[in-house]
Amino acid sequence: MKKSIVKVGYAPINWSVEESKYTYGAIKWFESEKSGGREFEATPRGESYEVYADGKLVMAGSENDGYDITLQLLDLVDDVDKEWFGNDVDSDKKGVAEYSEGKEFPKFALIIVYTQTDGTYLTEYYYQVQAAERPKISGKTSEGKFEAAFLDTTLKALPREHDEPAKRLVRYSHKTSDMPTAVVDPTAAA
Repeated sequence: MKKSIVKVGYAPINWSVEESKYTYGAIKWFESEKSGGREFEATPRGESYEVYADGKLVMAGSENDGYDITLQLLDLVDDVDKEWFGNDVDSDKKGVAEYSEGKEFPKFALIIVYTQTDGTYLTEYYYQVQAAERPKISGKTSEGKFEAAFLDTTLKALPREHDEPAKRLVRYSHKTSDMPTAVVDPTAAA
């Protein structure tokens, strides 16, 4: 049984010319004290359907168009500004520039790791994720006590576009005794 989120990370998606396919970069784990994950929710995308015959339900199913994801982080860090939202990061000036031109958000894999009641880890991979919208910016004054403000991100996990149409991978989860060091691809040949 899931107990708690213990780590949130992501891996950039890269196009491999040699292999003519997408590959995943190294997992970039969020530092818990700076931008760790607080809350996560994945809501299925896709239409449900039911088929009736002779007055009975004989078939039910759902199209799998991925997930709408909400992820709450402690704060936005420069890597996420660049690799999730496509903003220009100037590390010398310690600034981020956001421009008005329309552009597609970058794609990445999202990795959520939970501890479980049996002492193992449950790792969930979402293979083709994009920001669904720019993050909301807000702030308020302190009123005598510290009230933390957190970053809510809205993401979309889509079926992986380079897979065969009938087997487009969206999500994979598995139990391990160790934290993952690379994106696990259950479709890859052993």
